[in-house]
Amino acid sequence: MRLPLLVSAVIAIAFAQNPRYEAIEIENVEVIYVEPEEASTCDTSVFNKCAIEHVKELGVRPGTGPSFYARRIMALEAVYGREGFRKICKADQTFRKCVGRTFDQCMTVDGLIAVGLPRSQALAYVEMFRKKDYECTNMQSITAKGTWECLGLTALDDGVEAMGVCMTVFVRHLTEKPRDACKFAQQYDLCIRRIFESRCGAKVGRGICEIVKIGLNLRLPQCQITCSKEESKHFPNRPHAVGHEFVTERRLINALESSEETDDDEECNANRLKQCATEAKNSLGITTSQIEQVIEKAGELAKTKEGYLRVCQAKKQFTQCAGSTVLPQCLKMESLMELGLSIINAAEVNISYFIMDFECKDEVFADNYECVMRAQKERYEELMTCQQHFQEMVSQQPSQDILCKALQDLANCNQQAYADECGAQVGEEICEFSGLMVKNFMPETQSCSVQ
Repeated sequence: MRLPLLVSAVIAIAFAQNPRYEAIEIENVEVIYVEPEEASTCDTSVFNKCAIEHVKELGVRPGTGPSFYARRIMALEAVYGREGFRKICKADQTFRKCVGRTFDQCMTVDGLIAVGLPRSQALAYVEMFRKKDYECTNMQSITAKGTWECLGLTALDDGVEAMGVCMTVFVRHLTEKPRDACKFAQQYDLCIRRIFESRCGAKVGRGICEIVKIGLNLRLPQCQITCSKEESKHFPNRPHAVGHEFVTERRLINALESSEETDDDEECNANRLKQCATEAKNSLGITTSQIEQVIEKAGELAKTKEGYLRVCQAKKQFTQCAGSTVLPQCLKMESLMELGLSIINAAEVNISYFIMDFECKDEVFADNYECVMRAQKERYEELMTCQQHFQEMVSQQPSQDILCKALQDLANCNQQAYADECGAQVGEEICEFSGLMVKNFMPETQSCSVQ
């Protein structure tokens, strides 16, 4: 039986699967700026004495450093599970009481430097303790059996690749555009949040967001990272919400692992594609050239039926302009990246077009648009459960039969949610769309039949 570890995201190289216990290793990026803290009023002699007792209580030899401390905490949870987590929280509480009212002044970067630690270790300890303090105070529900297992499975197994993508994109963006550090930090936190939320539920996702935010705010104090409830509902403002987060994740992973085959018979004209894209977005009154903002603004327009129809018309204009025969080649991940798009932007463009191509051709979505939008909002938790069940089934390298059953279950689950809200016809369209979307971005499901 797997012994799960509670973790938040893949952040550090040494502890790629357990960043909850490790500092975010981005100090080598020049943009990182740590704001000086106020002068410490820590009683260093008392703190040192209590710290020695604290690490001994956890079975750690004093002076071994934050990495060993992190390993010991992980070992406690691995061996004792949820009871190990409670033991860690109790030890932290005892440590705080021992130090007394100056604990918060001591447990700062400057405070730990004052007791003799190098800055890198001080940062690591402060981050770990602040994260643990948040977890022990606000996330006791994580010790519930189902939640604990889900967190462990996500962090150690089926979420690892996706979290690695989040970090790869984050660090690259920081290096390329240091002035936009705060924007990239927010995107990174949301990226990690989605992974856990889609598997373990909205409450867990928000808690993970808060935990990751602690490390980001420590190193980027000039930023205001947020974890509002609204941000978790990042599904696009169109009927295609079902499964979007999961296939985006799979698209990124597949792009990192292998190159796509290209069709030399139909070459993509980059200049023509850019011209057509510009004309399409101009027809919607969108002036920005940033991919994320274009998709976001199109989604805002599509919150109303009138706006949705405008987006579909722009998509039709774009297709006719670029050429329906050559467009599939142009919109491949590899082609988009050759045009200068980042991997994450290429994935969003690739998936967004696929989605619009399906829904804009079907009058059922337009005829029932208000109801579909309402179902997407009102049935959010139910749809998340559908997706979580699918991910659980496909995460353990299942046989082809089980893989196909997982896809059929997902399609049926999504179908039922929309049918209950909007009727059988809408449910059937959602069922068809669910199958097509997953099969398009998970090649291993191509042979599956969805009914």
